[in-house]
Amino acid sequence: MNPKIFIIIGGFYHLSWAISHVFFPKLFKWDKALEKIDFYNKSIMHIQSLFLLITFIIFGFAAFIFPNELINSNLGKYLIASFGMFWFFRSIAQIYYFGIKDKKANVFHLIFIFGFLIHLIPFVIIII
Repeated sequence: MNPKIFIIIGGFYHLSWAISHVFFPKLFKWDKALEKIDFYNKSIMHIQSLFLLITFIIFGFAAFIFPNELINSNLGKYLIASFGMFWFFRSIAQIYYFGIKDKKANVFHLIFIFGFLIHLIPFVIIII
């Protein structure tokens, strides 16, 4: 198996999350949902979403621009493992905060596990 394929898929995965974060305020009706929240907490929601968007763009473009460096350097291996752990812990947080009875939450849990696996697989291929 070619680890570069999984790294490129991971790049698309991250960019798709970046795009989704552009639509979060409308998708989750933040104008109405955050009405009752104080100024600071409302601002934190927007800032966190913006910086997750930026983080996903950075992760995504790293996969497209530096796939060989991600595969062949110790720093690259560390980054691939870190990207995978990001999604692993995100999947754990999904269960912790949403539980296991909500079907939509379970779909997202599987999507986050997919993010973990598309980073775990190239990491395992590289270190073996």
